Amino acid sequence: MSTRQAPIPFDADSIGGAYITVHAAPAEPLMLSQVIDQGDWHMPEAEAGPGTARPLDKHAKWRLSELAERAYELLKSRGLVDGETLEGYRRRIAVAACGKRISQACHGDRMTIQAAFLREMDRAAEASRALVKSKSTAKDIALHKLAELLKQRSYPPNYGEGIALRVCKVPLAQCSAKQVWFVFYSVNNNGNKRDGKGCEDNRWKKRKAQRQSSKSL
Repeated sequence: MSTRQAPIPFDADSIGGAYITVHAAPAEPLMLSQVIDQGDWHMPEAEAGPGTARPLDKHAKWRLSELAERAYELLKSRGLVDGETLEGYRRRIAVAACGKRISQACHGDRMTIQAAFLREMDRAAEASRALVKSKSTAKDIALHKLAELLKQRSYPPNYGEGIALRVCKVPLAQCSAKQVWFVFYSVNNNGNKRDGKGCEDNRWKKRKAQRQSSKSL
């Protein structure tokens, strides 16, 4: 194994340039994804959905960076930091958690990164709750948007519950993120029809065209 130093370009996670030590085989250096895959950590697969790919705002990034600093200082006080800088530590843990630095993270990554730093601080119960929350991020966003739409359309809060039971055959609480979005668009379409906006034939013309096409085959 050989050791080389490679400069890291400036990013929002660091103040100024930095250097890291990379260990790689002379013939075929390991890619970052391979290094991560060989780790002994495991994070649950979060359900993707609208809103989860939206980049974190500055405040959310600052909160994660603050948590990373507290974890780093705790490990340093215990003598567990072997010459690693705060920037390097923060980047390493975040990338190991979700494959992205904090500056690159999206809403779907937030709780996963948070859980990783909590685990570094031996706050296992909080880390476990954060991991559970990370799996439901997509659904939480969908439920929030549905609640906003119901209020905007002046529908009662349980209006979406009826659609979920009728169409999805389960209560809203048991729906997946995809099913919640289906309820969302159903509420929106019903509201448009109630308010006389648009034409029902135009709203469903694509589906009608598909049915007619299948009949002609």
